Amino acid sequence: MRHSLLAHPRRAVRATALLAVAPLLAASLAACADSSTSTTGSVADDCTPAHTFDTVTEGTLTVAADVSLPYVDVDDSTGALGGVDGVVLTKIAEMECLTITNATIHGSTAIGSVQQGKSDLAAGGWYRTAAHGKVLGQTVPVYYDFTAVASADGQYDSLDQLEGKTVGVTQGSLYVSELQDALGKDNVKQYETLTEAMTDLKNGRIDATIAGSGETGYQLSQLTDSGLDMQPIEADDRLTASQSYGEVNFPHTQGNTDLTTALDEDIETLREDGTVQDALDQYGLTNKANFSGK
Repeated sequence: MRHSLLAHPRRAVRATALLAVAPLLAASLAACADSSTSTTGSVADDCTPAHTFDTVTEGTLTVAADVSLPYVDVDDSTGALGGVDGVVLTKIAEMECLTITNATIHGSTAIGSVQQGKSDLAAGGWYRTAAHGKVLGQTVPVYYDFTAVASADGQYDSLDQLEGKTVGVTQGSLYVSELQDALGKDNVKQYETLTEAMTDLKNGRIDATIAGSGETGYQLSQLTDSGLDMQPIEADDRLTASQSYGEVNFPHTQGNTDLTTALDEDIETLREDGTVQDALDQYGLTNKANFSGK
C-alpha cells in the first residue's frame, strides 16, 4: 500500500465539517474547554527540558483530548491521559518538564480549540491531512492506521478472499457502500457498533469484520481466547480506504516552529526507544504495520 495524507475514515467528515463551522467555534470554545479540564503530573525543580518552546499556558502542555480508545482516554478519577496518544504525550511532557492540562473536547471542536489558541495540540488518532496542514502545525507520524480485516486466525487479507463470505461493518462507515458493491449487499452485515460485530465474529455468525486497525486491534485486545486476529487489507480499487495508510500525528499550533521541532524530535526519540511500540502493544495495535506503516 502507498502512504497518503488522507483523513481517518471516522475523521474525514470532521475535516470537512471544520471548514464550515470554524467561524462558529470561537464563541463556545472557552466554555467547552474550561468545563472539563484537569492538570496532571509534576515537575522537579532541577528538571532540564529537552527543548525550549512556548505553550498556551506557561509550564503546562494543554491537550485537546478527543476521547476515543485506543487513541486517547482520560482517567475519570485522576485526569491522567491514557490510550496510545496519551502514553506518548505523557512521556513528551516529562521530557520537556511540563505538566499536562487536558481538555476533553469532542470531534472537530478539538481541532478548533488548537486553531483558536485554547490548546497546544490535539490528541485522538488524528491523521496528517492536506486540509489540516493549511491551518495547523503537523508532526511527523507517531504511528500508522490502516483498514483491517479481522477473522479467525487472521486468515483473510483481501476482498477476493472475502467473496461469498459474510462481512460485518459498522453502520454509516465509509466501507458500507463500496463493500456492498464488491461483495454483494447480502454479504455485508451492518452493526451499530464494532463491539457487536466482533461478538458475532467470535461466535461464528459472520466470517470477518472490516474497520480501522486502531479500533479493530483494541476490540480484539478486549476479547479473551477468541482465536481472532487482524491483517491489513490488500490495496484494491474497489475499496478506497485500502489504498492508503493513515499517518497519526499531533496537530498543533500553526507557526510555533519551536513546538513543531520539539514534538518531531521527541516522537523520533520515543519511536527509537520503544515507547511508541509499547503503547501500541498495550492498546492492541500489535500489527507491525501500525508501527512501520507498511
